[in-house]
Amino acid sequence: MSRIDEALALGGETGEHWSDTFLHRIRGEILLKHAPTNSAPAEEAFLTAIAIAQQQKAKSFELRAALLLAKLYQSTGRATEAHAVLAPALEGFSPTPELPEIEEAQTLLATLAENDEVKIALARRKRQFDLQISLGNALIATHGYGAPETQAAFVKARELAGGVESPTERYAIYYGLFIGCLIRGESGGSRDIAEKFLREAANKPGSGEFGMAHRLVGLSYYFAGNFVSARAHFEIAINAFDPERDRDFAFRVGQDPAVATKAFLALTLWTLGELERARRFADQAVEHALRTGHVNTIVYTHAHKAIFEIIRRDSQRCMSHADAVLDLAEKHGLALWLSYATAQRGWASYHSANREKGRAGLSEGISRLRTQKSEMFLPFFLSLAAELELESARIDAGLSIIDTAIAEADRIGERHYDAESHRIRGEILKKRDPTNAGPAEEAFQTAIAIAQQQKARSFELRAALDLARLWHSQGKPQQARELLAPIYGWFAEGFDTRDLKEAKALLDELGS
Repeated sequence: MSRIDEALALGGETGEHWSDTFLHRIRGEILLKHAPTNSAPAEEAFLTAIAIAQQQKAKSFELRAALLLAKLYQSTGRATEAHAVLAPALEGFSPTPELPEIEEAQTLLATLAENDEVKIALARRKRQFDLQISLGNALIATHGYGAPETQAAFVKARELAGGVESPTERYAIYYGLFIGCLIRGESGGSRDIAEKFLREAANKPGSGEFGMAHRLVGLSYYFAGNFVSARAHFEIAINAFDPERDRDFAFRVGQDPAVATKAFLALTLWTLGELERARRFADQAVEHALRTGHVNTIVYTHAHKAIFEIIRRDSQRCMSHADAVLDLAEKHGLALWLSYATAQRGWASYHSANREKGRAGLSEGISRLRTQKSEMFLPFFLSLAAELELESARIDAGLSIIDTAIAEADRIGERHYDAESHRIRGEILKKRDPTNAGPAEEAFQTAIAIAQQQKARSFELRAALDLARLWHSQGKPQQARELLAPIYGWFAEGFDTRDLKEAKALLDELGS
C-alpha cells in the first residue's frame, strides 16, 4: 500500500498522471484484500479510478475499474448498483483477446440483467428516460434548443441512458445535446457527438438509426460551411430511411428525420448551385411533412422552407410558409417557431412594400431568439437585417449590424452564410463611401474567396455579380466580364432564377 501511495504522491509532484487510474484501481484491490469485511475504502478507490478514467477518456482503464467495482457490489448483494456502474463502462466495446475483461464484463452484465431487482430498476429507469426525452422535445418547441431547461432535460436523459439499448431513443439524447452544443458555439463538441453516434450506428447500415446518425454529421458540416460533405451525409441519410419502418421516429426525436434531412439537403444543394434539384427536395419536404400529420414536423419544415425561399429571394413564397409557421406556433404554443415566423414574416413584409412593419418584425424575431438563447441561424437573420438597413438608407446601422453578424458567426462557429455576410458588407461599404471603392472591393473579394473555398457556387455568383457591377461602374468592363463569365458558365440549370437572370443581363451589357 505504501508503494502505491508513494507513486500517487510522486505523480502529483511531477504532473505525470497517465497511470493514476491504474494506481487507484490497484489501491482498491489491495484495500479489499487487506480488509474484506470493510469494503468502503476499496469502493472509494474504485470510484476514484473510474472518475479519473472518465475525465481522461481512458475507456479501457474505466472498464477494468468498473468491472472490479461491479464484482464488489454483486458480492455484497447490490446487483442494481453493479449493473448501473458496469453497463455504461462496457458501452461500445466488442470482445477481443487483447482485453479479456470485455468478455468477462459482458458475462457479468448478462447475469445481473436476470436479477429481479435489476429488472425492476431498469424498467423504472426506462420510464424516467422516456419522460425525460418527451420533456426535452417539448422544451425545444416551447423554449428553444438553447434554453437552460432544454439542455438540463437532455443532460438528465443522458444520465438515465445506461441500460437503454434502443438506438432510436439514444439518438434523441444525441440530437438534443448536439443542437445545444451547436447553438452555444461549441461546434467541435457538436461534431464529436454526431460522430460518436455515427460510430455506434455504423454496424447497422441502411437502418433508420444509421440515417439519423448521418443526418447529425451532415448538420454539423452544413453549419460549418462544408457543403460538399454535408450533401454526402444527407444523401446517405435519406437513402437509409424507410417511411413505414421509421414513422414513429418523429415522436421520439421531435420531427420526422427523413423530412428534416430533405429540408437541409435542399438548402445545401441550392448553395452548391444545384438549383432545380434543391427546389425539388424543398417541395418534397413540405409534401412529406404534411402527410405525416405530425405538428412539430410540419412547423419545422415550413420554417426551413421559408429560410430556403429567403435565400432564393422569393418574398411571396417565404410569406406563405412563414404564415403556416405562425398559425401552428400560435395554436400549439410553440415559442421557438413563433420567433422564426416573426423574423421571416418581417423580411417578407419588407419586400412586399411594407417596409417599416417588415423591419420591426425582423428585429422583433431576432430579439425573441436572443431571449430564448436560440442562436442557430442568428448570423443569417442579422445579415438580413443589415441588408434591410442598407435598402432603407440607414448605412451606419447596417454596417453595425453586419459586423455583429460576422462576429456572431465567429463566436458560434456558424459558417453557412459567411460569404453572403461579407457580400452584404461590401454593398454597405460601397454605399457608405462611393468615392472610395477599396473597402467594398475587398469585402466582395473576401466573399468570393469564402464561397470558392466552400464550393458555394450560388453565393460565389452573387458576390462576383456585385464586384463585376462595381468594376463596370469604374470603367473596367473586360475585368468584370472575365470575373463573371466563367462563374455564370458553370451553371447548368435554374436560369429562371433572379441571380442568373441578373448575371446574364450584366454579361450582355458588358458585351464580348
